[in-house]
Amino acid sequence: MNDEMDDFTTQPGVPNALFGLIQSDANAIAPGHRPLSSMTPTILLRDGKLSFVTGSPGGPTIISATLLSVINWMRLGMDAQAAINAPRFHHQWLPDQIFIEEDFPESTEKALEARGFAVKRRGHIGLVNAIGIDAKTGVQRLLSTYLFVSRKLTRELLGQIAGAGFSGVEIFCSRAHFDYTSKAEAREIGASLADLGLTLSSLHAPTSRDMSATRESGQPLSICEVERVRRIEAMDELKRAIDVAEDLPFPRMIFHMGGTRETADARKRDAAFSSLEHLILHAKHVGVTICVENTTSEMGDPTYLRAFYDETRLTGLRFNFDIGHAHLADGPEEERVEKGFAPLRELVVGAHIHDNHGEKDEHLPPYDGTIDWEKSIKILKTAPDENLPLLLELKEKTGPDALGAEAQLGAARKAWDRFEEEWG
Repeated sequence: MNDEMDDFTTQPGVPNALFGLIQSDANAIAPGHRPLSSMTPTILLRDGKLSFVTGSPGGPTIISATLLSVINWMRLGMDAQAAINAPRFHHQWLPDQIFIEEDFPESTEKALEARGFAVKRRGHIGLVNAIGIDAKTGVQRLLSTYLFVSRKLTRELLGQIAGAGFSGVEIFCSRAHFDYTSKAEAREIGASLADLGLTLSSLHAPTSRDMSATRESGQPLSICEVERVRRIEAMDELKRAIDVAEDLPFPRMIFHMGGTRETADARKRDAAFSSLEHLILHAKHVGVTICVENTTSEMGDPTYLRAFYDETRLTGLRFNFDIGHAHLADGPEEERVEKGFAPLRELVVGAHIHDNHGEKDEHLPPYDGTIDWEKSIKILKTAPDENLPLLLELKEKTGPDALGAEAQLGAARKAWDRFEEEWG
């Protein structure tokens, strides 16, 4: 929580350097004092059921930013993405002026000035993240852009996803697909998402470094890298992906614990701890939660991941449960999903949904493989979050006989319709 020394007053009566807030004796450093905080984590219920979750970093702007997202959702009828994308304003009594974001039209600024307000334009106010729950089903229709990872992510492609009935996406970070190092591209994608009514559920961290914007090098990015220089290089690249949140807010970033064949040893464990400690802190400042996903490697095994969490006490770390990866584990096929979910259950904040035949990572639509979905749905429903974000993560079909985008999205929608019906 907010327990930093710099949240105390140091010079009563003087505006602080960061926000211009007038400091008070009541918030002075003294035994037994807790620093003043503007934290406003907010949960809205509708008819006793979860409807909207929102919050933001930003010092004194937290309250304004959070309240505006609530009003946009609750009173103005915006969806979650539109509610957080709408331009924001802020007034904190002193200095006596209204701060407005650059996106406000000039007519708004002039109308405020005509009423006697001092107006000042500025960049983003706060960095709001929110989850809105579909009142009809309680299940968000989320799709990973991994389905089209070899193509450039464009407004047209996002429009096709929205047209297929999906309400949100997870963007897979590959520079050839989505150049996460380009602020202009992030803003362009953000504008497209807002116009199409799509939410950005999460980003999947890059798994390799692209040497250009048109192709991948295959050079892996691993948080388990033992060699310090290479590990720092990997962290720097991953931080660039996290920094997308400055222009395109998102709540979670999905990581793998090394490569698909990562064997466990003490040096790699220590490297992963060092990497995640830095990345969690970096992500916290832009409102992003780091989520490690279970994979088929030794270090991605759910039991190993839970032991890693307990031993390192990285309290900011959470997990994304990949049901397809769990179905590839050793042991009787009918026990694999439950065996994988059990160690992570209380720390899971999202799930990737896809199918396979229990032998290789095929990323098929649900019901096209051998996963027992009736049983698996019951297991997923034991998660503490009854509105656990469930995201369809399918593998792209390429080649001369591959279906077009529209047909692949149609197959994805058909599978999701059946899954949603069984979910109830």
